[in-house]
Amino acid sequence: MLRILLTCQVRITRVESNWEAENSDPSDANLGFSLINMTCNDAMDLCQHYFILPLYTHEALAVFEYTKDPYKLLVGGREGIQSRDWRFVQDDCDEKYRWCESVDSEASWDYDQSWRYTICFENSFDDISIPEGCAKPLAVVTYDTHHYDDKVRGQQMLLCLP
Repeated sequence: MLRILLTCQVRITRVESNWEAENSDPSDANLGFSLINMTCNDAMDLCQHYFILPLYTHEALAVFEYTKDPYKLLVGGREGIQSRDWRFVQDDCDEKYRWCESVDSEASWDYDQSWRYTICFENSFDDISIPEGCAKPLAVVTYDTHHYDDKVRGQQMLLCLP
């Protein structure tokens, strides 16, 4: 019954996909890797890093903040018109985690096409090589966007403590 209902809905409404199957292979995408060495206070319990990020026709302030007790990781983007923040908190900083959020968005005043993004935080470093410039890996943040009928774009960022 549910299958029939969904089929009817698809036939009478417009269905869009913002990520073509041909572009779903990460090797065919516009993905990058960044090493981010955070600046910390003397107690090493508060660290941060900020930079200006070109975001299509906008510029955004990328924000990375870490606190030790409780373990909290904040990643944000400030565009002036709107901001997006993602926070991850857990009691045990040594416990392995992978946390992701994915959002679909329709065309609006700020972007004229539908799109989706996925952001993931994790502290497992098994699948990446830690570059020499990273003294102590803190987390990997992966962010990718899929604009309507376009290639995947994004960054994998390795956050490091001094």
